[in-house]
Amino acid sequence: MIPGLGWRRIGVAWVGEVKRKEAFRELSLAFAHENHLVRRSGAWHHRAWHQDLTMTTPLALPAALRVDPGVAESLRATLLGAHPDPRRQEFLELAIALGDYLVRKLPPTRPRFIGIAGAQGSGKSTLCGYLASTISALGHGSATLSIDDLYLTRAERARLATEVHPLLATRGVPGTHDIALGQRVIDDIAARRTAVLPRFDKGRDDRRSSGERVRDVDYLLFEGWCVGVLPQQSEALVGPVNALERREDADGRWRRYVNERISDYQPLFERLDLLIWLAVPDMESVKRWRGEQEQELPESQRMSDADLLRFVQHYERLTRHMLETLAPRADITISLDRDHSIGHVEMRSETIQ
Repeated sequence: MIPGLGWRRIGVAWVGEVKRKEAFRELSLAFAHENHLVRRSGAWHHRAWHQDLTMTTPLALPAALRVDPGVAESLRATLLGAHPDPRRQEFLELAIALGDYLVRKLPPTRPRFIGIAGAQGSGKSTLCGYLASTISALGHGSATLSIDDLYLTRAERARLATEVHPLLATRGVPGTHDIALGQRVIDDIAARRTAVLPRFDKGRDDRRSSGERVRDVDYLLFEGWCVGVLPQQSEALVGPVNALERREDADGRWRRYVNERISDYQPLFERLDLLIWLAVPDMESVKRWRGEQEQELPESQRMSDADLLRFVQHYERLTRHMLETLAPRADITISLDRDHSIGHVEMRSETIQ
């Protein structure tokens, strides 16, 4: 039986041995249907997994990321109860491999800072959730900080929009984050002090008044769409890359400001012990996946198709730039296919000091 799925909650009053067995069988089948379970070889398994919780098509991984089969099976059983979404089984398998690798190769003799970069909709939050659970299952403390949580307040961005360029009212691009705040958080975690992780409320488009207090953090997962980005060459800024830049940044003032601010982010990125890059196949996939995310929101909070397209265009220039430049610098690159499956995983080095 898969641990953590709450079978102990099923209680059947004893009404005679035959009736008891019949009632339990009906409850079992109903529970199995609800939780996507099937009966194989005398045991229950998730529909997305074969016997012993192995994947239908094993994820191909570099040798350094391969996990001891016994450890992997134990982690799968533990994590499947917490993350039962069969659509993301590859990400679960990947997180098990990454978590095991981090604990083996980057033991927390001091707090470790792990960067996870990827375009909108690539699966950063999903991977972080699985990876944090894996690290916890391996006996270590973890916390997740999104670069989104470092956004300037709405009032601060309104001031930038007035003083520099109207497009800076929209959160997201370099120049719209409080990098000093991020440095203070990492300083506290590095010193093993209680840290307050800021949290941004996207519904209100503003930072929350209170953050999340954490302590005993061995691994901080720092995720964001532009984590690890470097500035573009000045000649790359001349021409617009989309309709937004053509219509609302015709003189290039916004994109030049954003490019200049990227340098401010480098001291923060340099504190990362390891950088993981979720490489999307193309911008069309980004737009489609971001649209799928939007559909998961309450209807009253969704952007229209036109608004969503305009929003994504704020990120397009640097997303394309990162697709061309980040893989050679990332420690681990996870290339995604257009169906959002994992195409292949590459490591820059088998041993990371």
